[in-house]
Amino acid sequence: MGEKPKAKDIFQKVESDVTSLRWETARASAIAEAIKAYEEEGNTTKATEMRWEGLLFNLRYLRKKSKTRFAPMVVYTNGAVFPDINKFTSEQIEYYKIRANETLNPIHKARYNDIVWEMRRDHTFARNAIVAYLACVPIFFGNNWEMEMTDSLVRATELALTLNDQNAIDTVREALVVWLKKLSDAKKFRWCLELIDSILEMKRFLKNDELEICVGIAKSAVSFYESVKDGYHLQQSFLEKLVTLMNALKRPDEALKYMEATAESYVNEGTWKLEHYPSGDAVAAFFYEKAARLYRDLGLREKSNELLKKVKKHTIKWEKDMKVIKTGFTISNKPLQKICPDN
Repeated sequence: MGEKPKAKDIFQKVESDVTSLRWETARASAIAEAIKAYEEEGNTTKATEMRWEGLLFNLRYLRKKSKTRFAPMVVYTNGAVFPDINKFTSEQIEYYKIRANETLNPIHKARYNDIVWEMRRDHTFARNAIVAYLACVPIFFGNNWEMEMTDSLVRATELALTLNDQNAIDTVREALVVWLKKLSDAKKFRWCLELIDSILEMKRFLKNDELEICVGIAKSAVSFYESVKDGYHLQQSFLEKLVTLMNALKRPDEALKYMEATAESYVNEGTWKLEHYPSGDAVAAFFYEKAARLYRDLGLREKSNELLKKVKKHTIKWEKDMKVIKTGFTISNKPLQKICPDN
């Protein structure tokens, strides 16, 4: 049998990994092995530091706009949480500061810097977190980890806007456009939605040509999802983005055009699901009603009323198809007789 790996080698493997440990919990589990190894070696100081590492990587990133970046991995029924960020000590935060400066792993550097920013509101760490998140983007793109890639760009956007740092805003804005194009070229349109949202959040700092790039990509996405089976939801999401983009470009007539195209997509979705879904009438009625409301908002009363008739027709048909199933069963009264023998 070979020798047990040393604790420092176990942690170094985690420290250098940018391709296999995708999830936070996977890194935390790997760090748990280092904790055990340091304990077996009798190195209590390093074991404590590894516990701090494990706690940090057991925190979930909130992958949408929120008051805080981090959330506990587990919330118990009694209200307790794990890890409890409110119990992080000053010594622990100082350790994260050291790690933020010394690690060469962008995935780790982003997390260390961001936790210090969250806990101490030190602008230096927020700026360093932006740099680290942007360094993560090509790694995640290469790994086909699009969720983490877009999350890094979204978080970098939030931090740059929070700091109101013009240099950081320009750097992030340029990165958003570059990676939006790369995702579009790779036909990974789904992940373009978040990046377009982030670009729109920077509207005070945008140039019209950057918005036009978003318009072109959103149009390509609409065409792409027209050819995808049951791709209506994403098609509609990009049509809605086109409405927002046209309003940002002060082209209200085109915004109305894309609102009408969204209503038409709802109609098409209802018709498709009428034919392909088990409860097709109910589903069709739902989407026809959505389209009718949108047509009404656009002032297209005739189309709206036409669809409302369809809603009524398919709702009635669905209700008729709903059958009442009757079944009989008996309950023995023997248990009751044991309790109440007179019954």
